[in-house]
Amino acid sequence: MADQTSKSDLGLVVLYKIGNADYSKQLSNFGFTTKELNDPDLLLKTCADLTPAIVIVNLDLESDATVKLLTQMVKTSWQTYLIVISDLDEDRIHDRLEGLGILGRIHNESDLPALDSLINKFLRITGKAH
Repeated sequence: MADQTSKSDLGLVVLYKIGNADYSKQLSNFGFTTKELNDPDLLLKTCADLTPAIVIVNLDLESDATVKLLTQMVKTSWQTYLIVISDLDEDRIHDRLEGLGILGRIHNESDLPALDSLINKFLRITGKAH
Protein backbone atom coordinates (compact mmCIF):
# COMPACT_ATOMS: atom_id res chain seq x y z
CA MET A 1 0.00 0.00 0.00
CA ALA A 2 0.94 3.65 -0.21
CA ASP A 3 2.45 3.90 3.25
CA GLN A 4 5.55 1.90 2.22
CA THR A 5 7.31 5.10 1.20
CA SER A 6 7.94 8.44 2.78
CA LYS A 7 5.61 11.31 1.89
CA SER A 8 8.44 13.20 0.18
CA ASP A 9 7.88 14.44 -3.36
CA LEU A 10 8.63 11.47 -5.59
CA GLY A 11 8.07 13.44 -8.77
CA LEU A 12 5.36 14.14 -11.27
CA VAL A 13 2.84 11.63 -12.56
CA VAL A 14 0.87 12.73 -15.62
CA LEU A 15 -2.62 11.31 -15.88
CA TYR A 16 -3.59 11.40 -19.55
CA LYS A 17 -7.29 10.91 -20.29
CA ILE A 18 -7.91 9.39 -16.86
CA GLY A 19 -11.45 9.87 -15.59
CA ASN A 20 -11.04 8.37 -12.11
CA ALA A 21 -10.43 11.10 -9.52
CA ASP A 22 -9.14 8.48 -7.06
CA TYR A 23 -5.90 8.19 -9.07
CA SER A 24 -4.67 11.62 -7.97
CA LYS A 25 -5.50 10.85 -4.34
CA GLN A 26 -3.84 7.43 -4.49
CA LEU A 27 -0.68 8.83 -6.09
CA SER A 28 -0.58 11.71 -3.61
CA ASN A 29 -0.62 9.14 -0.80
CA PHE A 30 2.61 7.75 -2.24
CA GLY A 31 4.18 11.22 -2.40
CA PHE A 32 3.70 12.06 -6.09
CA THR A 33 2.44 15.28 -7.60
CA THR A 34 -0.12 14.74 -10.35
CA LYS A 35 -1.10 16.66 -13.45
CA GLU A 36 -4.22 15.75 -15.41
CA LEU A 37 -4.10 16.29 -19.17
CA ASN A 38 -6.38 15.61 -22.13
CA ASP A 39 -4.53 17.34 -24.97
CA PRO A 40 -1.82 15.39 -26.88
CA ASP A 41 0.26 18.50 -27.61
CA LEU A 42 0.22 19.47 -23.95
CA LEU A 43 1.22 15.92 -23.03
CA LEU A 44 4.28 16.12 -25.26
CA LYS A 45 5.16 19.61 -24.03
CA THR A 46 4.81 18.54 -20.39
CA CYS A 47 7.03 15.50 -21.00
CA ALA A 48 9.64 17.66 -22.71
CA ASP A 49 9.61 20.39 -20.06
CA LEU A 50 9.10 18.44 -16.83
CA THR A 51 10.23 14.83 -17.48
CA PRO A 52 7.50 13.14 -15.44
CA ALA A 53 8.42 10.07 -13.43
CA ILE A 54 5.38 8.23 -14.78
CA VAL A 55 2.71 8.82 -17.41
CA ILE A 56 -0.52 6.86 -17.07
CA VAL A 57 -2.67 6.73 -20.20
CA ASN A 58 -6.13 5.45 -20.96
CA LEU A 59 -6.20 5.30 -24.74
CA ASP A 60 -7.22 2.97 -27.55
CA LEU A 61 -4.02 0.96 -27.97
CA GLU A 62 -5.27 -0.43 -31.28
CA SER A 63 -5.13 3.07 -32.77
CA ASP A 64 -2.05 3.93 -34.83
CA ALA A 65 -2.43 7.55 -33.63
CA THR A 66 -2.07 6.33 -30.03
CA VAL A 67 1.07 4.35 -30.84
CA LYS A 68 2.51 7.39 -32.64
CA LEU A 69 1.71 9.68 -29.68
CA LEU A 70 3.26 7.28 -27.15
CA THR A 71 6.32 6.81 -29.36
CA GLN A 72 6.77 10.60 -29.55
CA MET A 73 6.31 10.84 -25.79
CA VAL A 74 9.01 8.24 -25.13
CA LYS A 75 11.41 9.95 -27.55
CA THR A 76 10.75 13.27 -25.83
CA SER A 77 11.04 11.92 -22.31
CA TRP A 78 12.93 8.62 -22.41
CA GLN A 79 13.31 8.42 -18.60
CA THR A 80 9.55 8.45 -18.07
CA TYR A 81 7.85 5.19 -17.16
CA LEU A 82 4.57 4.40 -18.91
CA ILE A 83 1.51 2.68 -17.45
CA VAL A 84 -1.34 1.84 -19.80
CA ILE A 85 -4.95 1.20 -18.95
CA SER A 86 -6.28 -1.40 -21.36
CA ASP A 87 -8.26 -4.60 -21.46
CA LEU A 88 -6.19 -5.84 -24.41
CA ASP A 89 -4.34 -9.11 -24.09
CA GLU A 90 -0.74 -8.74 -22.81
CA ASP A 91 0.67 -10.17 -26.05
CA ARG A 92 -1.30 -7.66 -28.13
CA ILE A 93 -0.09 -4.78 -25.95
CA HIS A 94 3.48 -6.03 -26.39
CA ASP A 95 2.99 -6.23 -30.17
CA ARG A 96 1.56 -2.70 -30.37
CA LEU A 97 3.92 -0.98 -27.93
CA GLU A 98 7.15 -2.95 -28.17
CA GLY A 99 10.16 -0.85 -27.26
CA LEU A 100 8.23 1.84 -25.40
CA GLY A 101 9.25 0.74 -21.90
CA ILE A 102 5.84 -0.09 -20.47
CA LEU A 103 6.02 -0.41 -16.69
CA GLY A 104 2.76 -2.28 -16.70
CA ARG A 105 -0.89 -2.49 -17.56
CA ILE A 106 -4.03 -1.88 -15.55
CA HIS A 107 -7.15 -3.60 -16.90
CA ASN A 108 -9.53 -0.74 -16.08
CA GLU A 109 -9.56 2.58 -14.23
CA SER A 110 -11.38 1.18 -11.22
CA ASP A 111 -8.56 -1.28 -10.40
CA LEU A 112 -6.76 0.78 -7.75
CA PRO A 113 -4.92 -2.26 -6.28
CA ALA A 114 -3.24 -2.71 -9.69
CA LEU A 115 -2.19 0.94 -9.59
CA ASP A 116 -0.70 0.39 -6.12
CA SER A 117 1.17 -2.67 -7.37
CA LEU A 118 2.68 -0.84 -10.35
CA ILE A 119 3.66 2.17 -8.25
CA ASN A 120 5.40 -0.14 -5.78
CA LYS A 121 7.15 -1.81 -8.74
CA PHE A 122 8.31 1.64 -9.92
CA LEU A 123 9.59 2.46 -6.42
CA ARG A 124 11.56 -0.81 -6.25
CA ILE A 125 13.05 -0.32 -9.73
CA THR A 126 14.12 3.25 -8.99
CA GLY A 127 15.36 2.48 -5.48
CA LYS A 128 12.83 4.84 -3.87
CA ALA A 129 10.99 2.18 -1.83
CA HIS A 130 11.61 2.19 1.88
